[in-house]
Amino acid sequence: MASKDDANLGDLLLFNTGIIFGVIAGLAVALRFTSKLWTVGKVQSDDWWILAGLFLFWAEDIIQCWSTIAMSRAIQNEYVGFDYVHWIKVSYSSGIFYFPSALFAKISLLILYRRVFSVPSFRMASAIVMVVAILFYLSCMVTQTVLCVPIQRLWDPTIAGYCYPYGTFLVAAVSLEIGMDVAVLSLPIPMIVNLHLPTSKKITIACVFLLGGFVIITNIVRIILCYDPETKADIVWHDEFWLILHLATAILCACLPTYGPLLQKFATLPSTIRKRYASYSNKSSRDVPLEKFPSNSGSREPIHKYGRMDVYPQNNSHFAEAAKYRDENLMETKEVPATSIRVTDTVNVV
Repeated sequence: MASKDDANLGDLLLFNTGIIFGVIAGLAVALRFTSKLWTVGKVQSDDWWILAGLFLFWAEDIIQCWSTIAMSRAIQNEYVGFDYVHWIKVSYSSGIFYFPSALFAKISLLILYRRVFSVPSFRMASAIVMVVAILFYLSCMVTQTVLCVPIQRLWDPTIAGYCYPYGTFLVAAVSLEIGMDVAVLSLPIPMIVNLHLPTSKKITIACVFLLGGFVIITNIVRIILCYDPETKADIVWHDEFWLILHLATAILCACLPTYGPLLQKFATLPSTIRKRYASYSNKSSRDVPLEKFPSNSGSREPIHKYGRMDVYPQNNSHFAEAAKYRDENLMETKEVPATSIRVTDTVNVV
């Protein structure tokens, strides 16, 4: 039997884990959509798959947090007023969301692989892995659904029937999922090795894809900590803690390869700003204001009344000559209709 201190620890740890990693997964998907819309200009099919996986993860996260907190409080209150039947029904429903969420994250990653590496042999291999992943997770969903036959026996042991040992199912499902993760993560490595890129660049790309290996670690830890045939008290919050961590990590790692173009844009943003500022400064320095030449009547009207003020040549000799005529008051101008050009007659007095 778990102590009250253990219950408090499980309550606090799982609640914080659910909130923090739920937000992290949401930010990862939001940044992925931002990257696609900013660089590609559209959202693609793999983005919709990961978004669906995120929604399912949030649903599973909320249910798991609620069920574990409810159990922890029941332990604190020595099960007084605890509705065990309601608790087991809600906890059981969380499995409906876990397996589809993990599947959608893998499908999203595989579709991304197929778009990046269009080699026919690779596309065939990725299609095979995708089909195997779909069959595997569907079988896990069915097994989770018929964990007890009839299902009512799960919360009422007096009903005739049987239940599969959940610990055995957990170890088998997680072990096979680890193998599935290894297959998905190692799939693009041969393609990366054959890229015509510097070795350092290949290593960087491979590391981005292999960061998903953390999901393998979370599953291994989940088996070690959660499978205990002698005790079932700690399995409640230990299992849910690592399950939430696993799903959030899977979603985050499926989004990491899409951040490359966005990071490149951010890296070049300072130089782009400097270039635009320099271009604006150069343009401003070329804008020479037009002087207003006095006419014989002494008025201060602009030389060109009907058109643009900057149509005169910027050659220094022209400006010097115009200044000379202005000072000697020898320039006579006459206006023409707005549909014509400006005509200037120069009369030299001898």
